[in-house]
Amino acid sequence: MMTSPDGKSRTADLTEVKAALAAGDRGRLAGLLETMSRRPLENLKGADLATLGAASLFTGNVDRAEPWLARAVAAHPGDLSALHNLGACKAFKKDREQAALIFREVLAANPAATNSRHSLVAILTEMGRHAEAAQQCTAGLVHAPDDAVLLMSRATARYQLADFEGSLADCEAALQHDPSRVAALALMGSNLLTLGDREGAADAYARACRMDPSATGALRSLVENKLLDNGRLKPLLDRVESAKARFSSRQLCEFNFAKGRVLEKAGNLTSAHKCYADANALAAEIFPYIPSRIDALKSTMLSLDELAAAMPAPSGGRPGPIFVIGLPRSGTSLVEQILSSHSSVAGCGETLAVRESAYKSGLLVKDALPRTIRADAIGRFAENYIAAMESAAKGKPFFVDKMPANFQFAGLIARAFPDAPILHCTRDLRDIAVSAYTRFFPSGLSWTYSWRAITHYFAMHRALMDEWERRHPGRIRQVSYSSLVTDPDAAVRGLLEHCGLPWEEAALTPHRNARPVRTASVEQVRQPIHAGAIGGWRPHAPYMAGFLDRYDAASNSVKA
Repeated sequence: MMTSPDGKSRTADLTEVKAALAAGDRGRLAGLLETMSRRPLENLKGADLATLGAASLFTGNVDRAEPWLARAVAAHPGDLSALHNLGACKAFKKDREQAALIFREVLAANPAATNSRHSLVAILTEMGRHAEAAQQCTAGLVHAPDDAVLLMSRATARYQLADFEGSLADCEAALQHDPSRVAALALMGSNLLTLGDREGAADAYARACRMDPSATGALRSLVENKLLDNGRLKPLLDRVESAKARFSSRQLCEFNFAKGRVLEKAGNLTSAHKCYADANALAAEIFPYIPSRIDALKSTMLSLDELAAAMPAPSGGRPGPIFVIGLPRSGTSLVEQILSSHSSVAGCGETLAVRESAYKSGLLVKDALPRTIRADAIGRFAENYIAAMESAAKGKPFFVDKMPANFQFAGLIARAFPDAPILHCTRDLRDIAVSAYTRFFPSGLSWTYSWRAITHYFAMHRALMDEWERRHPGRIRQVSYSSLVTDPDAAVRGLLEHCGLPWEEAALTPHRNARPVRTASVEQVRQPIHAGAIGGWRPHAPYMAGFLDRYDAASNSVKA
């Protein structure tokens, strides 16, 4: 029997480790493992290696856990617990592909391995592979039909896949099994809001706030979408604020945005902007804005367009796409809602299909140019894009891809789809700036969280759009928000004509369009077309010095 310098046997050490692990005593474990790591540990059995690996992982020492677990699995490939823990190490180190492979290996041997199923679903969700995540949830629910974690994970995946009815059903099922699951109520609210049930959404969000005062996302959704008046919001706001001391940075950020909006609605702009400033400072820490990265992306897009110009252009006549681009809050959602009210047009919402198709066809690698690009890459990009949008188009001859950030890809779009309308939404930058600055974007639009970042991003947008206009004259139609809302009849007729669509009266009443809407503008597009948002920046002018100092009204532009 091997004996340590202090006279204890290795067996005794391992016995103590097992006892501390069973008791969940992290402090004791950390000390034991530190001591054991300095002793010779050759010829350990696979089970003992697995114990040391599990204990190290439990204490958070992944670097120590991983080699022990790898040795344990090599010694006993059938040790599924050790294999799962090895996958957990890979996941912790953000080696998601390897972690996913390991968890799949566990599930192949034991499809009822709940922990591995949960971990695999979490990783697929992090990677944005929502269809696969939903499939894994469905497979897991065969073995554990009451698993609220899998039900909620599938609800989240279905929401991302625009299956709002399916997501709603999963939320309801999760609540049946676990009525205290606040996340299910919050996601239920988002589904109902997207489907146009504002009353149901308000009830779900309010229940979430009453159940858990840290449900700041639900409170923010209530406020931003104007689902309750200030009188009904006040007790919910007070309840959430009572828990502020234990909020995370993100929760405090969301709370301050919500409180700022309530104060603004009550006419107290000074206090509102104090909340907005605090909220944006926190958001900027969570989603830092890096100007050099934005400048590099702009250069990459221009270089990509130059390379694409030398490639064979796809033939025209491809069915369908209508691209709506511009800055967020510039009217892109309204334009999509108008177009999708036409019987020949499907509204697809905000998709990443353009960017993902650029990756898939080898035109981009992590937002940079690859070393080599195939000569047929533009044609492959067009084919990949059409294939990606096929189901969202719902069999209609035209579909709207409304992704504001696709203005970065306007040159590529113009070359890949020579017949497709590209609609660039424009609006008074002061209104866009205020609308962006006073709202939290969960997807992380990092440029919205300071006046300096806003001006830099706006300047980049203007420079890029000016260059696209120069390189692709006549291909991009400007759609003025003010024209659209002050003279909708003329503007909408011109819009349909430009897209090759015959006139239909329904296009003038987009608020009656019952399609699901999942954007920050969901509240606005459910209303009749109106000009009430024009000039909304004016009351905020005293608090906009960092932006207005760089704004030129004559050209509606800013200097970075």
